[in-house]
Amino acid sequence: MRSKAYKICREFLSGSWKSISSNDMIFRTVSGGLSNLLYYCSLPETHTPLRGEPSQVLMRMYGQIHGDQDTTTITESIICTLLAERSIGPKLFGVFPGGRLEEYIPAQALLTEEIRQPDISRSISRKLARLHALQAPLTKEPTWLFDNMDKWLDVRTLISMDSVRSEFLEHATTLLGFDYRKEITWLRDVFKKAQSPIMFCHNDLQE
Repeated sequence: MRSKAYKICREFLSGSWKSISSNDMIFRTVSGGLSNLLYYCSLPETHTPLRGEPSQVLMRMYGQIHGDQDTTTITESIICTLLAERSIGPKLFGVFPGGRLEEYIPAQALLTEEIRQPDISRSISRKLARLHALQAPLTKEPTWLFDNMDKWLDVRTLISMDSVRSEFLEHATTLLGFDYRKEITWLRDVFKKAQSPIMFCHNDLQE
């Protein structure tokens, strides 16, 4: 992965990145990605930026993607570009097949108990309000949720109890015993009655 990251950084960042070798580049895995693989890439201390290029970046490699892969990656790239331009998200330095280069922001992921603190919760709410007020150039037909629920239900039929570890058998039996089709039908009816406008939402605030 180091050699791939080095090649991508050279192509998209140029400047001092073209004067170092793969071994010179500081490279490490970053924890915190749930569905994506994250990598920290940096110039060595012996090199400084030449033309304003960043000295360190985050390389994000897409992992599990729900739904159509091409559509999902295009949509995600549009959203990231929009958020970067509005100074809501990290700067975007490059988009390539399978991932993107982002501004590296040194930070610590919040824990659940920290998110619950009133001052932190208020700050997050203000930022989410800005995000939810955006007019994003995305489809206003809300099919993503139910399309993916149907796909997940198809995956559920492939689960074999023989593959479940003994300590999880009780939970697996309970989960597989639910009538999810009935629940989804109920949820569709609730959404129809709500008559809610279609908004651009985050939907993934978590530890």
